[in-house]
Amino acid sequence: MDLYHGETAASLARRYAQPGTGMLLASWDGRPAGCLAFSVFDDTADELHRFYVDPGFRRKGIGGSLMRAVINAVETRRKKWLLAHTTIYMIDAIAIYRAYGFDFCPPFRDVPEAVGHTEVFLKREAE
Repeated sequence: MDLYHGETAASLARRYAQPGTGMLLASWDGRPAGCLAFSVFDDTADELHRFYVDPGFRRKGIGGSLMRAVINAVETRRKKWLLAHTTIYMIDAIAIYRAYGFDFCPPFRDVPEAVGHTEVFLKREAE
C-alpha cells in the first residue's frame, strides 16, 4: 500500500534506517497517529521530512511532541542548522515549525518553476 507520495512501509523503513537518519512514530491508545523523520542534509545541517499527524489525532499535542522529540534527537549531532521544506498549504505544519523556532529562509534546493510559488523553506539554528 502506498503511504506517502509513492512510499511504502518498506521503502520508508529502508530510507530512515540508514546512518544519520531516523523516523519517530507517534501513537494514541495503541493506534498510529503521526510521524516525523530526519536525515543528513550536509555537514552543517539536518533536514526534517514526512511530518504528518493523522487528521483524527490533530489538536492533541502530537505534532508538538514529535517536534520536541526530533529536535532533541538531532541536536546531539552538533549540526548548526535544522531545515524543513513544506508547502503553503500545510498551514498547521508551518505553525508548528514557527512555534519551535524555525524562520523562513531562501530555498535550499531547486524546485520546479511551476510549483516554486507554493514551496516554503524554513531553518532553525541549533542550540
